[in-house]
Amino acid sequence: MEDKTWLKNASAQITLNSIFAAFVGVFIALATTDNALSELYKLQFIEICLLLISFVMFALSAECTLDALDEKDVKKYVYYMLWYNIAVILLGISMAILIYAHFFAALKKYISPAHPWITYVIFILFFLVLFWKWFNDTWWLIRATNKKMTAFLDELEGKTEPKSNPSCLMRKFYESKDLDL
Repeated sequence: MEDKTWLKNASAQITLNSIFAAFVGVFIALATTDNALSELYKLQFIEICLLLISFVMFALSAECTLDALDEKDVKKYVYYMLWYNIAVILLGISMAILIYAHFFAALKKYISPAHPWITYVIFILFFLVLFWKWFNDTWWLIRATNKKMTAFLDELEGKTEPKSNPSCLMRKFYESKDLDL
């Protein structure tokens, strides 16, 4: 096998897609029998629809990543990375609905009875922090200029050295240790 970053990582991406698809399958079974959501049937319907879409996107991403690997097509690989990221976001929204149904709906009377909107703000911020990585990756894949996408493809193809792109938290962690990245 050639020494290209994406070729080395494609099998791991296929495995990751498969694991997430299996997780979503279990999540669908739980969502269809969830008593907490049965009272919030509109939310339960939305959750199950998002889970089904997520499942299909994970399955297609896994299969098409395998096709990209067989065809040695880095552009197809990156395209289905977008599908993977969107599927994770849909799974995250489904999990947020479940968490809301079980915890936040009950907690809003305790967190701030005078200002129930605070509960929603806390909930949305919590969700955005947890899924920031996938939102950020999805946004980048959609909005990347031709120049940036070409540079990214060149890194994956091994034509250029990959550039480190540490997160804010990683930079702060190493700064606190007086270490350079």
